[in-house]
Amino acid sequence: MVPAVIAVDAGGTSTRAAVVGLTGDVLGVGRAGAGNPISSGVELATANVVEACRQALAQSGNSERIVSSLVTMAGGANGSTPTDGLVARLIDSGVPGPLAIDSDVLSAYFSGSPASEGAVLIVGTGAVAGRISDGLLARVADGLGWLLGDAGSGFWIGRRAAIAAAADLDGRGEPTALTDDVLAEYGLSRGRRKRTGRPEVLSPLVHEIYGRRPIELARLAPIVLRHPDDPVASLILEGAANALTNTITSLLGDDDVPLVLAGGLIGPASALHDRMSQRLAGRHCLTATDGLAGAALMALRRVGAEANQAVHARLVAALAARTLPVGPLGASR
Repeated sequence: MVPAVIAVDAGGTSTRAAVVGLTGDVLGVGRAGAGNPISSGVELATANVVEACRQALAQSGNSERIVSSLVTMAGGANGSTPTDGLVARLIDSGVPGPLAIDSDVLSAYFSGSPASEGAVLIVGTGAVAGRISDGLLARVADGLGWLLGDAGSGFWIGRRAAIAAAADLDGRGEPTALTDDVLAEYGLSRGRRKRTGRPEVLSPLVHEIYGRRPIELARLAPIVLRHPDDPVASLILEGAANALTNTITSLLGDDDVPLVLAGGLIGPASALHDRMSQRLAGRHCLTATDGLAGAALMALRRVGAEANQAVHARLVAALAARTLPVGPLGASR
């Protein structure tokens, strides 16, 4: 049987897994829902990590011998995730051991660069930056969740889109193209009817938003990115770019190291990426769309397998060729 590792990138929106041979060949991939136990709960996170691994193993044909498994997730290296209990749950549920949990900040970075010195800015449902030194996570900024931080994140942007739409509907705010798209996201549409002095549609919109977990406002972020020329959307994007620039420069200073921009909201075609590129002009910026390639590289390194530039390039290309449907924000928090 072929020796292999399992690598998992467990995010706040989706979880992806890969079975990877020790030479860097991708043998199988799988995808499931949210895998972050902090935002989704341990039970749901466990079930989704297990399901993603099951799919990856099934696709590989179960023809390999798993020598190690690695799950990367928010808080995986700083104690904010209940890793001891989670490791036991995952192994009991069928994920092959020995199993380790590490930071999704590291996996995002190594998805963009195999260099042992650098930095990463991850923008998805949440937002966090990390400084990597000697291949380890040396410093972290933000990533504090929707209540205390995640400045410039999908939640941060989505909440402002919801506020703008509500303000537009009741006349407090500037008319914006965001409003109709926000309503449509919840199966609603504008009408002329009013109730208790307000547009009738405002009440069901408020009901929909308050009836869901606050973090779900992140689903509105892509709407803002679709309307970069709308004055209201443009102000939101400028604010997000300023906040994210502050986060990453608080770690980097004048250090001239690779900077990986990761997460679905900051991809090359994103209006947010354009704004960040202007602010980070002169820095060596790379892009990673999710953390699975980095998790795979880390999993290989853990067992002493080759994990150089050539292996990194092979992993990135192979996983891109095996694209799976992902959530609207990719895998981040």
